Amino acid sequence: MRSSLLRKLLVSFLAFGICVALIFPFYANFFVDWKPGMLPWFVVGCLVAGGVIGVVNYWLVNFILISKLRRISEVAIAISNKDISIPAPCRAPTPSAKSSTVSTKWQRTCAS
Repeated sequence: MRSSLLRKLLVSFLAFGICVALIFPFYANFFVDWKPGMLPWFVVGCLVAGGVIGVVNYWLVNFILISKLRRISEVAIAISNKDISIPAPCRAPTPSAKSSTVSTKWQRTCAS
């Protein structure tokens, strides 16, 4: 059974976050004088932070990249089914150095 790419990505982000969280207390030990009983709480805090970083990285990839890929996939499927009625998102062109106005062609085709 094949696991999904997103599941592999989530596991790898979590594993990387936890690995960094396990290494960081040893690194911090060079610079911090621990109060008695505080080191275990610091390690737990690092592990929680590593897990949160992994989940946030996964969410960012899902939100930024995967949502755009899903939209591209929907449009590609529609085009392959000879359906060109799906509207493409319109974006205003950036004004060129020569002109500071938006072209009237864009206003005619993309204005709602």
